[in-house]
Amino acid sequence: RFLLLFTFLKKNKKKKIMVFFSSCNSVKYHAELLNYIDVPVMDIHGKQKQQKRTTTFFQFCKQKVGTLCCTDVAARGLDIPDVD
Repeated sequence: RFLLLFTFLKKNKKKKIMVFFSSCNSVKYHAELLNYIDVPVMDIHGKQKQQKRTTTFFQFCKQKVGTLCCTDVAARGLDIPDVD
């Protein structure tokens, strides 16, 4: 599954993408791994402090392209414009 995600993100570098994971640990693991192998991603999950989540949210909203790895915390009522 990771290879599929990696390939998808590499092919869609010029798009604004959200990738949902089932747990906070999964978000942390994949975000760290992807950033380590030079696939820049941001992450939001429930174990982060509110300030960190808010900062990441607004950074992602302002970007024209990028990838956000997140749990369902980002699916509930957040309005993120122009996601492909």
